[in-house]
Amino acid sequence: MDSPFSQLLAPYRDKLPSFLLEHYLCPADADCDIVLGGQMQIIWPRPAWLYPVF
Repeated sequence: MDSPFSQLLAPYRDKLPSFLLEHYLCPADADCDIVLGGQMQIIWPRPAWLYPVF
């Protein structure tokens, strides 16, 4: 089975670095691990009028 991103990234395949190809073009049924690193500060942008609610 192809990656869910294979059709979307097909035109850019020759321009993408190898680590992105391995990351995004890994088949959905393959035994690939994806590790997200970093820290999320804001999940979604909140309009200013919502700040009193949260």
